[in-house]
Amino acid sequence: MKKQLLITFTGLLFCSNIFGQAMKKGETTITAGIGVGLYKAFINDTTDGAGATLFPFSVEYSIFDKLSIGIAYQRSSYLTEQDSSNNSESVKGNLIGAKCDFHFLKSENVDLYMGVSAGYDHIVFKGTDNNDQSFYLSGGGFGYQVNTGLKIFFGNHIGMFFGFTYAGYSYIWQKNKVDGQSEPFPDEFEFDLKLKGGEGKIGLVGKF
Repeated sequence: MKKQLLITFTGLLFCSNIFGQAMKKGETTITAGIGVGLYKAFINDTTDGAGATLFPFSVEYSIFDKLSIGIAYQRSSYLTEQDSSNNSESVKGNLIGAKCDFHFLKSENVDLYMGVSAGYDHIVFKGTDNNDQSFYLSGGGFGYQVNTGLKIFFGNHIGMFFGFTYAGYSYIWQKNKVDGQSEPFPDEFEFDLKLKGGEGKIGLVGKF
């Protein structure tokens, strides 16, 4: 009985030492990486698929044990297809906002977390039309991300992260240019764009 109690007590001490170390107050982490996003696109009354290459960046500060807040930025380069007229087109997005993460499993080398990010999302369509006129269409709106991920540290400061995000973005069109000249939207113009889907990310993390 005494032997069993000793083993149990030793195991509790071990687990407390390995997994019970909450994220230290005052700790700062910086992450930068690359990822892929796959979305369902809702365009007016139709649906379609969309994909993007992602470049996420964030800075977090721990205000309490296991709780951090920070700033998140993500550059998105959406996949486009050339049409039969060989017209070029690019679609870029930029999301910047606030984030809050809860670090429910934290050791010296492992950080398992969940959190949310929300902020302003800006999107730009650029290219040439069938008349070889350049066009520029931009919009902005609200974007959110529900995040979960794992950070693995190889020492006291440097590591890697693996993350998965469920994201949603919506846009209201704000600016229309043709050959560099601002043009008003036609009265009948209606283009409601929403994106919802998953994002996978990987990258480097620094802890200070």
